[in-house]
Amino acid sequence: MNQNQRFSHVFTAENAKKTVSKLGAILATKKFWVELLIMTLGMFVAAMGVYFFLIPSKLIVGSITGLSLVVSKLLPFISVGTIIFVINAILLILAFLLIGNEFGAKTVYTALILGPMIDFLGTVIPIKESIFAVHVAGQTIANPWFDLLCFVVVLSASQSILFSINASTGGLDIMAKIINKYTGFHLGSAVAIAGGLICCTAFAINDVGLVMIGLIG
Repeated sequence: MNQNQRFSHVFTAENAKKTVSKLGAILATKKFWVELLIMTLGMFVAAMGVYFFLIPSKLIVGSITGLSLVVSKLLPFISVGTIIFVINAILLILAFLLIGNEFGAKTVYTALILGPMIDFLGTVIPIKESIFAVHVAGQTIANPWFDLLCFVVVLSASQSILFSINASTGGLDIMAKIINKYTGFHLGSAVAIAGGLICCTAFAINDVGLVMIGLIG
């Protein structure tokens, strides 16, 4: 091994050592574990909103969850949680390749944990219809407006928890950032465009009435 190779080897080893040391220092802080707990709580609240109100009502709102519900309906052998996880993972990889490392560890964690949480709820508390569904003369009558209202309230609570530590639910934010990067649209407009496009995919599985309710949501 020549001198340059030795220097390169030492440099790489030192960098790795510093990275491990820095990671260890972060893991040793109380702030890290408190924020991890808060993020987990916030995303679990979001998962409950999706599982108990969005999935049973078949409402497609402008989010990665909405897109996942459409895909799940077309591919019923794959769970909604799995699809959410896969789509978010793909978006994170695309974001890293296309716009660089602009998303922090918090976004990565919140984006990837939602799907498994929804599948966990499905295993522990299986449900087949909306909790607002009413059975009349052998027919099931649902009220998607109640489901939408409850979902919005629960999601708002989740976002309040996450915003307290400068975190978000990820997902649509990642897609919007990519659109913003390559179209020049303002980030707010990019979110609206991405959400609107996702809502339109609902035409593949829902009637016009449910699609409009999803757009309002």
